[in-house]
Amino acid sequence: MEKTTKDRIRLVKVHKSFGTQKVLDGVDLSIPGGSITVILGRSGEGKSVLLKHLIGLLKADQGQVFVDGIDITPMGPHDLNELRRRFGMLFQNGALFDSLNVFENVAFPLKEHSRLSRSEIEKTVIEKLALVGLKDVGKKMPAELSGGMRKRVGLARAIALSPEIILYDEPTTGLDPLMTDSVNNLILEMQKKLKVTSVVISHDIESTFQLADKIAMLHDGKIIEEGPPETFKKTQHPFVKKFLEGRSENEVIL
Repeated sequence: MEKTTKDRIRLVKVHKSFGTQKVLDGVDLSIPGGSITVILGRSGEGKSVLLKHLIGLLKADQGQVFVDGIDITPMGPHDLNELRRRFGMLFQNGALFDSLNVFENVAFPLKEHSRLSRSEIEKTVIEKLALVGLKDVGKKMPAELSGGMRKRVGLARAIALSPEIILYDEPTTGLDPLMTDSVNNLILEMQKKLKVTSVVISHDIESTFQLADKIAMLHDGKIIEEGPPETFKKTQHPFVKKFLEGRSENEVIL
């Protein structure tokens, strides 16, 4: 299956504030289908807030969010729940249920959102765990797992319902360089095997260029630069250049 340039998701003039704090200030962004888009930016820039708008966990104060050409902004709870079944999301810490073992964690969305039989659920869980490189860990508890293994279990759960779109919220935060590389390779492997649309939130420049088909830079509530990695590296935008060079914000002249 070849990548398509058709937009799978599109944000149009999206604004979001919390009290007097303006987080998103008219975000325009196109996310093409069948590829990996990385939303890059410093910590605290609102990247996770933006991500939550894609599945309706947050509603824009102004603007529109289109998924496959349909504006999800006015959707009610029922329609949003149906929409979210097409998404898988890997949270920063894996967000596993500590009281459930690995098998039960991966099985959870299947029990909640499918009508599969017990044997079908078992088969699916084993299949998804194998897909992320984990076998024979189903009886382990989350507390027994390394950070990297927790990420893998979280990803297995995220893909349990065979989503069309996978959202990764800072997937390598808190991991050492070797484990970061392992998680990045896992994301690339999932992309190749599943042919999904992936959106990755990151402030890690090296990971961004390892993963991205497209990069969008979020700063001061707006997308200030976007494009494929090869053209992104040639940016003339002062802030983006300094960010890519690893300079401090105090050195940036806008």
